[in-house]
Amino acid sequence: MTLANSGGIILILVNAIRLLPINRYEIIGTIVVVCGIFALINDSESTKAEGSTNILLGDTFALISMPCYTLAFVFNSRAIQKLPSLVVFHCFSVVQLVLFTTYILIFSGIEMQVLFSRDPIGGLFGWSDPNWILLSTLIIAPICGVLGVGCYVFLLDFFPPHIVNGIFLLEPFVGQLIGTLLGQDGWPTVFTYIGALLVTIGLGFTIMGNAKTKDKEGVPKEILDIELSQSSLL
Repeated sequence: MTLANSGGIILILVNAIRLLPINRYEIIGTIVVVCGIFALINDSESTKAEGSTNILLGDTFALISMPCYTLAFVFNSRAIQKLPSLVVFHCFSVVQLVLFTTYILIFSGIEMQVLFSRDPIGGLFGWSDPNWILLSTLIIAPICGVLGVGCYVFLLDFFPPHIVNGIFLLEPFVGQLIGTLLGQDGWPTVFTYIGALLVTIGLGFTIMGNAKTKDKEGVPKEILDIELSQSSLL
């Protein structure tokens, strides 16, 4: 997920190539973030509590998904300029559901009647199973849905897409800590902690530089965010 979330660096490079205003702190922050990414992906000793992970395969899929993930931030950022963020959040959730369902139908081999059932393992409506409905509606939906996908959509109201995309570089670190506490992952090595620290420091520089750019140009935040989003798409 670290590589998949690194699209913010690409957006900054695109802005630089297009000669858009970039503060030196944003450049410094990007360099520090890149160092943090290398530290995070260098943690090859991190393991699952049971079994093992194919790091090369995971990194390959992450690199393939990065352009799509980055474009999702850009498109949502543009949509939020015209629609309420809650509407964008629901639309994005529907798109995710359609893509997920299509993937399952093509690659999983699950039968249609199982997929559209309340089966707790392979059914789209497994959340409504009596044994799981409370956990799904009271914990998983609000935490993973609203605080997960929802937060990044709502953050686009306040920050341009390259910063929000960068913030999510900390998602794998936080996820691994939660997985460790739940007994699913082993404790990360020192490289993960160093990487997370560098990413946090780099993001601080990037956010500060973005704020200085807006102050220097004297452009209202909403207008500058639209320009950054649109020019990143072109």
